Amino acid sequence: MSSSTESYFIYIEESQNTIPQSFSPHECFLIKLHHFHSTSFNHYDFLIPGNILCDYDEFESVDQDSLSYTFLRNTFLSVDLPHEVLEETLLLMGEYARYMNTVNFEGYRILEMDVFVDTTSNISDDENAIASLSKMLEKLKVKDVDTSFCSREQCSICLEEFCDGSEVPHIIRTKCMHFFHEHCVARWLKQCSFHNRLYSCPVCRSQIQ
Repeated sequence: MSSSTESYFIYIEESQNTIPQSFSPHECFLIKLHHFHSTSFNHYDFLIPGNILCDYDEFESVDQDSLSYTFLRNTFLSVDLPHEVLEETLLLMGEYARYMNTVNFEGYRILEMDVFVDTTSNISDDENAIASLSKMLEKLKVKDVDTSFCSREQCSICLEEFCDGSEVPHIIRTKCMHFFHEHCVARWLKQCSFHNRLYSCPVCRSQIQ
């Protein structure tokens, strides 16, 4: 994704638990933030209460009186990121935290998240990658979607039904026969691009292209 001032990529993944679960009696996230910029690299560790991070969404991001807004901005003051990059990073962290909570079947009280932010990417390369991704998604888009399909199928990433009573969404079907909202799988594929990986299905890891 790019901004008017510089180009940047954000990639988030769950990391293996490396600290004792008895370290904290409360549910929280260990955020391991890795920032690549020009010739420098900075690493930061933050321990964030689970409810603070999971509550942070687009509504909280504009409510300057909210606890999550105040806590997260004070916590990340030491991170040298442009405002819009930090805002996008926090929103993605909140979204990913909610996902990690839903799949925390082991009941871990501390969940670890690796956050990679690269603000050194070449803008023209980014634009070429986005154009290539858009063409591929267009080829994978399900044509002539009807409401009966939407009501019985759900996105394999967000697990929400495609039919929510509004207009029919753009649905992507991979050759391994997994279905996704276009915006859900696009975010995953951008992460593949960030790490120079082949585009793969987020469910079974089969190669998409």
